[in-house]
Amino acid sequence: MMGAESVEYHRATVLGRLDDHPGRAMEYYVVVMRHVAGLREADIAEALGMSRSTVSSTLRGAHDHLGHAIEEGP
Repeated sequence: MMGAESVEYHRATVLGRLDDHPGRAMEYYVVVMRHVAGLREADIAEALGMSRSTVSSTLRGAHDHLGHAIEEGP
């Protein structure tokens, strides 16, 4: 698990910017935390104050959305 300072950093970084990104903001942040920052689902859940299953379903939704966007093209 992440240390308390790391959890607080991720929480502040992500939640502090949600107001700037309407719509699919939570999907965006969960994907970035998982695939860019390399955090485990359990760590993302801890950082965002949600359950691991919510993180997992959010990632699934984001992956589906991204897949459709790629299929549709620009």
